[in-house]
Amino acid sequence: MIETLPTTDMPQVDVIGTNSPFFPQLLKQTIFPEEVFVGGKLVPLNTDPPQRLFTTGPQRTFDLIGNGEVHSPIAICGTYEASHLGKRVAAAFASTIAEMGHNHIGRLNEGIDGYASLGAIKNGGHSFSVLPRAIEKVYPPQAAQVKSRLDGSATFVSEHSLTDDPFTAGPIYNQRLRDQDCIVAGSAEVLIIVEGRLNSSEHRLMEIALSIGRPVIVVIPKYNIPGHLSANRQLSELVTTDIEYSDNPLIHTIEVNAWTDSGPGDLRFGQDVDLRQTLMQIRQQSE
Repeated sequence: MIETLPTTDMPQVDVIGTNSPFFPQLLKQTIFPEEVFVGGKLVPLNTDPPQRLFTTGPQRTFDLIGNGEVHSPIAICGTYEASHLGKRVAAAFASTIAEMGHNHIGRLNEGIDGYASLGAIKNGGHSFSVLPRAIEKVYPPQAAQVKSRLDGSATFVSEHSLTDDPFTAGPIYNQRLRDQDCIVAGSAEVLIIVEGRLNSSEHRLMEIALSIGRPVIVVIPKYNIPGHLSANRQLSELVTTDIEYSDNPLIHTIEVNAWTDSGPGDLRFGQDVDLRQTLMQIRQQSE
């Protein structure tokens, strides 16, 4: 069932519970650990999935049916301080997963997640953008421009309503950021990281996904990242050099090349076939 909350001068807010076919099926079945280890620190989590979600935008099911199989969303996430080419890679990958019959899920930001949302929608797919605050409040504020481009096309999702969302810095708000990551990781069939930094929100998201048994694909960028954004390679370096990650069967890597044939408007990517093959391999291994 979907409950609609009356609002004044605000978008219609729908409430979906765990018994609704619109509720993400994987999230409903997920129990999270009490904590995950991120960059030398233990990060506490809420162990139970949310019992309801607040949404605005087109009402779509997170999970799609294709060829008699359930296709849960695929998350494409990464730093908000993404390189130009990283954003293009995210959009191209989101276009691919849309062609493969998956929705996209991610956080609302002006970097990798936001451009993945745009890429999915541009190719006829659908995107769910998860917010840490009530969906009527855009956070981070820098994401307002991306949200305006997604309004009317993407579905915005939050665990929180306006009535329980006073802006609070510190531990309470930090927990809401972790809750946001749990919704993304818990709803997704696979997490793809494009450009990520150590001890960042995308690092935390990766650790949460691994802790609940979700496969993670980490892009190894073979394209140029400007020097001031060089930290965007840190997660890809971690998973290829640290044996704890390189030997983890849940972690997959894809090297991505990008180049231009005749200028910025003619960008080409290598490895799109590898993404398809890797996703099909992951699905076969889970059967």
